[in-house]
Amino acid sequence: TLLFSLATRMKNKACSATSVANLRQIGSSIATYATDNNSILPGPILTDHGPLYQNNSAAGWLGWYLKEYLTSVPQPISPKPRTFYTPELDYPAAKSGAQGPNTNWKPTYLVLSKQFDTVTGATFWPMGNYNANSSGNKTPPMTTVQLGSKDTRGKRWITETDQMIRPANTLVEKLPPHGKFRNTLMFDFSVTAIPLGDFESN
Repeated sequence: TLLFSLATRMKNKACSATSVANLRQIGSSIATYATDNNSILPGPILTDHGPLYQNNSAAGWLGWYLKEYLTSVPQPISPKPRTFYTPELDYPAAKSGAQGPNTNWKPTYLVLSKQFDTVTGATFWPMGNYNANSSGNKTPPMTTVQLGSKDTRGKRWITETDQMIRPANTLVEKLPPHGKFRNTLMFDFSVTAIPLGDFESN
């Protein structure tokens, strides 16, 4: 029992380390993308992102925007047309099954798209919003200069999604990826383990 418990803890720690490395790479890729695109951040993007994207249009996928900066390979098993797999947008606890033959699209990382600026009292969208507003327009991404003028101290940018399980009764249940915390990319490009209670209280 002791050995099993130790093995489980080591597995969980390795799983978390993979996600931390992913988030750091995603942050670095966002910064490099902006450097190469006149300081404009990638976007407009969706909120939920998985490791698969189709190479036919932007369609709000972070993987598509960062394909030059992250690993991007054709889905290796039973590929769908123009579908690519980005391992940096996947991690073990997500249980995405993204390289399986019958993969259903599933989010692994969540972009906290809408932010609140405590200085101006207004909301803003750092990487835009792919979902059109009532006028049919999508919110464009900001530049790094525009983002730098906002109060992003201690704010979360990209975090892990809950893993999904399907019990015998076929109801879908969400489980935290690491039990008590979610690894999260902050706006200063650090990665922090945020306790679940902090998410639930906001």
